[in-house]
Amino acid sequence: MAPNLKRSLKFTRLVAVTMGTPLASSVFLSIIIMELITKNIQSLILAVIIATILATLASLAYGELVSIY
Repeated sequence: MAPNLKRSLKFTRLVAVTMGTPLASSVFLSIIIMELITKNIQSLILAVIIATILATLASLAYGELVSIY
């Protein structure tokens, strides 16, 4: 495995663990895809932040939907 890919996977695992299990399971695959697309760490960090915000908004919207019914 390439050194950059190993580093990316370690970073992904760190992000997944710190985000918690429910969010990590929904965002983990998209983070891996973003790592393969982005070429520098700044773009990757921005992509992780955006993915986390979107996953949080989706989980809040789902929680709101469930509480209505």
